[in-house]
Amino acid sequence: MKKYFTNISLSVIFLFIATLLLSLLFTIFTYTNIMSNNVANILIIASSSILFFLFGFIYGRKMQKKGLLNGIILILIYGLVLLVYYLLSGKQWTLSNTLINLSRAFLLLVGSIFGVNTINQNKLS
Repeated sequence: MKKYFTNISLSVIFLFIATLLLSLLFTIFTYTNIMSNNVANILIIASSSILFFLFGFIYGRKMQKKGLLNGIILILIYGLVLLVYYLLSGKQWTLSNTLINLSRAFLLLVGSIFGVNTINQNKLS
């Protein structure tokens, strides 16, 4: 159980730091008129998709087994965080938000499966 919480903590820290750095970078670019808000929004969606895949991948690599189950657990955690966020913020749930969140959930699952499957098989024996 300790390994589980350590692995998920390290993965969440990576996701948080990478998201913070990218958000800061896009904010600076938007503030200095290097890019428009529309371009920044598209880049945020694309980079968050990559980060969610990497989050699942790193978590799968650290857990080293049960990629599908771990991916489903990550999706459930993500769903709970989304539910709390939308309930507390009072934002509207739109079709575009649904598609983006479903794609992120799918990338978590795929990343976790790939992370487990890229481990050297000699290491497991």
